[in-house]
Amino acid sequence: MLQQLLLRHILSCVGKRTAEIESGPLPEKFGLAPDEGNLAEVVFGNLLRAADSAARATSGLLQSAHGISLVQYNVLRTIRARGSSGVPVLPIARELISGEPDITRLIDRMERDELLYRQRSEEDRRVVLVFLTPRGRRVADAMKKPLVDFHRRNFRKFTRAELNQLNHWLYRFRVDLT
Repeated sequence: MLQQLLLRHILSCVGKRTAEIESGPLPEKFGLAPDEGNLAEVVFGNLLRAADSAARATSGLLQSAHGISLVQYNVLRTIRARGSSGVPVLPIARELISGEPDITRLIDRMERDELLYRQRSEEDRRVVLVFLTPRGRRVADAMKKPLVDFHRRNFRKFTRAELNQLNHWLYRFRVDLT
């Protein structure tokens, strides 16, 4: 069922009819004869393609609108979601979708671009807190509606129940990945 949901969305995005998904063996739809591969491999490949396509489209939207990357937007979003009291660097790194390996350099670049600033915690001088600058808040706020619209448009063929189920399956897949 997960593969049907993912494939329905992927194919609808490239303009193919949903009915085509349900005809014929699933692996043949992507150039693999049933005896050459297994369904899990096909689903995994499509999951990676879907994630890559979604990341590219989202990055394009962010880059064209505000000149920021998807990773930079996720930093801004994470800080904005936590309020005005600042966020230590480690929780920001943990919440990034892509798992930025060098969070310090990313924060340096964003500080240079006047999207955020750092300040030592008054309670624990070992902790550095990250805050949004007014410009960073404007960029994060300005992208909220376009991204909501973008996601609605790209998931419009799914029902709410299908989206909840897909979210559940993807979460299960991610936490159980070995």
